[in-house]
Amino acid sequence: MANKFEEYALIEAQIAELESKKETMRTEILADMSERGVLTEKHGLGQFTIAKLKKWTYPVKVQKLEKEKKAEIASLTDEIKSAKAKAESTGEATYEESDSLRFTSVKI
Repeated sequence: MANKFEEYALIEAQIAELESKKETMRTEILADMSERGVLTEKHGLGQFTIAKLKKWTYPVKVQKLEKEKKAEIASLTDEIKSAKAKAESTGEATYEESDSLRFTSVKI
């Protein structure tokens, strides 16, 4: 490997490729187990289980309440952001800086 920067970039690319492959395999395994009617399957490195996930559908009155409350929360969030921005601009707020590594890969 030429240097640690190139190695880091290559690892990032490999992780993205592996995540994509894992998601494809997850779909395939789920379909295979469902077809065979199997809910749990043990293998040497672990166990695969089909879990039921609930997706709720709420009545209109609950949806309306949720929408109203989210609007209220958004308004309060904006108020807080505004207060923070004002405190930052007037010097009332303080900050500490720390180093952080950001990596942006080239598009391949």
